[in-house]
Amino acid sequence: MRGKSRAHLLEADDGCCYVVKFANNPQGGRRVLVNESIGSMLLTHLGLATPERAVVRICDLHGDDIASLPAGLHFGSRYPGMPDTVAVYDFFPAALMTKVSNREHLIGALMFDLWVSNADPRQAIFFRPVIAADVPTPAAQGWVAQLIDNGSLFAGKAWTFRDSVVQGACLRHAAYGPDVSIHAFAPWVDALMDLRFDVLDEVFAQIPPDWVHGDEQALKALLVRLYKRRVQIPHMLEQAVQSLRASHNVLSPLPRYRCNTETRCSVEPDPGGPKGSTLLSP
Repeated sequence: MRGKSRAHLLEADDGCCYVVKFANNPQGGRRVLVNESIGSMLLTHLGLATPERAVVRICDLHGDDIASLPAGLHFGSRYPGMPDTVAVYDFFPAALMTKVSNREHLIGALMFDLWVSNADPRQAIFFRPVIAADVPTPAAQGWVAQLIDNGSLFAGKAWTFRDSVVQGACLRHAAYGPDVSIHAFAPWVDALMDLRFDVLDEVFAQIPPDWVHGDEQALKALLVRLYKRRVQIPHMLEQAVQSLRASHNVLSPLPRYRCNTETRCSVEPDPGGPKGSTLLSP
């Protein structure tokens, strides 16, 4: 896989493929895995489309190109199907954005990325879901977007917040439509404001302890700040909408995912965090 984290697309013993980021990744080590896990859980809680996450244990590696990958627990993002039957793209032409059936999730992602201070442009994948043969479908089946790549949340390994209204935006502004307004964010802002603090307690508890060893207090403090930060988002969104209307960006085509079929890994149940480990009251 391309990118700073040097992820691999691996086939697991459950028959599925996962984009796997490793604990020794050069992008930010274990904190990147924590960011990925937090991002996946919070996107899911807010109702935003994102691949199913998994804790992946590497148990058997084959091939010279992956011989240096470490054994142990790593972060996995599920590929939507199998690579030989489902084509997945992380570049999508602006002219086809109207064919994306859940484009409102890209709008919701901008709110999310402002909230979590995503230091990278928002990444997404696009694919046509596989429909069972006995299910009637329109002649032109729509595309689906899923939000991926959360390693740079909280300004990456810095674990801090930066109040830039352009952070996290898709480089192709066609994702938001020709005349996006603040009203388009209303459902997502409502979901964010309804977020209970115990959801962040649960997020903390679901992260493998090995990923946060020595960082427990820093992570608790980060999540407390994240909860309090929600009240800033409506104003930040107003500024972001103004910026979207005034700017223009161009992105070059990017390659598809590819799978190394000689690689095997296994998906582990979530080990959970230390018993009794909860956040301080906000």
